[in-house]
Amino acid sequence: MKTESHSINDVLAKNATSFFIPPFQRAYAWGKPEIERYFSDVTRIIDSELDKKQKDKLEHFFGTLVIKEEKAGFANKSVIVDGQQRLTTTLIFLIALRDSETEQNKVDFINLNFLTNNTSTFQDKIKLKQVTRDWDSYKSLVNCEEANPGVIKIAYELFKKLIREKKRLNQDVKFDHYIIAIQRMNVAVIFLDERPFKGEDPQIIFETLNSLGKPLSLSDLVRNTFNLFAYEKTDWIGGWTIFYWGWWLAWAPFVGLFIARISYGRTIREFVMGVLLIPSAFTLFWMTVFGNGAIDQVLVQGKDVLANMVNEDTSVALFVFLEQFPFSSVLSLIAVLMVVVFFVTSCDSGAMVVDMLCSHGKNDTPLWQRIYLSLIHI
Repeated sequence: MKTESHSINDVLAKNATSFFIPPFQRAYAWGKPEIERYFSDVTRIIDSELDKKQKDKLEHFFGTLVIKEEKAGFANKSVIVDGQQRLTTTLIFLIALRDSETEQNKVDFINLNFLTNNTSTFQDKIKLKQVTRDWDSYKSLVNCEEANPGVIKIAYELFKKLIREKKRLNQDVKFDHYIIAIQRMNVAVIFLDERPFKGEDPQIIFETLNSLGKPLSLSDLVRNTFNLFAYEKTDWIGGWTIFYWGWWLAWAPFVGLFIARISYGRTIREFVMGVLLIPSAFTLFWMTVFGNGAIDQVLVQGKDVLANMVNEDTSVALFVFLEQFPFSSVLSLIAVLMVVVFFVTSCDSGAMVVDMLCSHGKNDTPLWQRIYLSLIHI
């Protein structure tokens, strides 16, 4: 085994080398946070290159690659034991960069240096052979064809969007700057020994890398659970429902008065059970069953249509999830009824509280007033 330092450009631009991701590797899994972080690293290098005041230009350590080189006829084949997410992401980025250009020489540069290899034994002379699940989508992108919906296509579309946005914000950023950024993203490449007695079997190495290590402590789990990335430039807090405190500030007066009204005459035990324990237990049950079920469908069963729908329109994601089960029509009808009940009860509760506030706390308010306030809530 030996370790060398290379740029990701040097690794991918080897014209006599093709890359193979073995079947035991997982499919491509980087989502929006990872893609945006990758592009942020690229743009930091570009900004450093454009800054004339900086003499020492910025570089970036991109992690580790574990490779086992093999001979395939007159060509070399590198088996990617670890680091395929980084390689695949870089190539998807380069495809998006290629498709954002109109000059043929730049398109050819990326095709010939990064995406294809004349000595490749893979279909269409493609340099990187993906796992079966990702192969068709990746191959279509390399060949400038419409890719199948999935994680690969989502990453490609996001990269194109980020490149367009960067060009809009800074007209000085050119094609060559992105290539320079790739040349300054460094990786530690570990080459495994081919000799059998060395015990460096790729699958065993992969399982070792992904199975050993000290488990997270309870304090680690608590810290990671409540990490809101508050000091990082991300829209994750506002875009996800972790922003619950904002909702509670808006709903606290209504919810507080409503709970106080319906809890009149109850014992403390009944209050705690009805207001805290039962709703929390139901929410935990719902998130566990539906959340884990959706994760299993996407990551284990490979049903990318659910992931795509969540990215496109979260309002129908529940129904796409239910379509994967028997009696999906019945389940969808029940889901619609539950949504209707939720909105009706919320509207009724809000109307009741506002009605009380408008009547100085009286319970026997006029019917027309209650109806009027209910219509306003709708």
